[in-house]
Amino acid sequence: MMGLKYEPLFQHINKSKIDKKYKEQFFKIIAGEFVSTEDGTGIVHIAPAFGMEDYNAVAQFLPRDDSKNWLFLPVNDYGEFTDEVPERKGTRVYDANKDIIQRLKEEGKLIGQRSYEHSYPHCRRCDTALISKALTSWFIKEQELTSITVPNAENIGFVPEPVKKRFTDVLKSAPDRNLARNRYRGTPIPVWENTKKPEDIIVAGTLDEIYQGTRTGSQNITKNIIIRHGETIYNETHTHDSYSKTQLNKNGLKQAKTVSKYLASLKKEDRVIIITPLARSFHTVLPFLEKKFPDSM
Repeated sequence: MMGLKYEPLFQHINKSKIDKKYKEQFFKIIAGEFVSTEDGTGIVHIAPAFGMEDYNAVAQFLPRDDSKNWLFLPVNDYGEFTDEVPERKGTRVYDANKDIIQRLKEEGKLIGQRSYEHSYPHCRRCDTALISKALTSWFIKEQELTSITVPNAENIGFVPEPVKKRFTDVLKSAPDRNLARNRYRGTPIPVWENTKKPEDIIVAGTLDEIYQGTRTGSQNITKNIIIRHGETIYNETHTHDSYSKTQLNKNGLKQAKTVSKYLASLKKEDRVIIITPLARSFHTVLPFLEKKFPDSM
């Protein structure tokens, strides 16, 4: 059966902007060591943009270093379908299950339907079901550094001593280490890319290097002021808000007015406001925006 091609249930990938040379290699049967007949038929459908094992199976015959151009990723950072699945755009993936199953029934493509109980990853803070999703990130190529890291590890004094072997063994087999984090807050990576020439990259190791990279050698540092959203209804009840549904409470609305006065006191030329796409964050700066841009709000 290896190499046999099949017709997909939906045509979204065929209609996508993925290069034809990659599309021609989709929708065929491949081998995967992680699939067995112990848990089912021995045949599974995989989505390489939504699982490491799925990705590795496909990356055996498609180039890893160009994966961003062959991965079909129609889900945004909020777990919602994008316009690449127009009939489901804005719908959370878990909320779409029933409608998708119903469509398959209507089109005569559903052979059977059954529910299984199995373990599944959930957010440790709010107990929301998670999804595995491919992301662009920066990595350290650990294997290219073993000639430096392993010899240096030998010079470290470990207590107890047997830990040294375990540590060096980890270094020898360590996968590439993820440096970046897709969070609204955190430590920025000191890497500058030329937008017109991506391969032109500058990595700054000190503040002096940053100063030297400016046109004038100026040592003025941008001041970042981080403002937390006003108090919300969920803050009162100690409820986590993964879906950005909560609204500011009375105290939060008062805090928003205080924030407005503070933002108005800043020099206009120094003021750039960046808001996270969460309702509670937007409502915290809304009084300021309504005052400053009354015709636009």
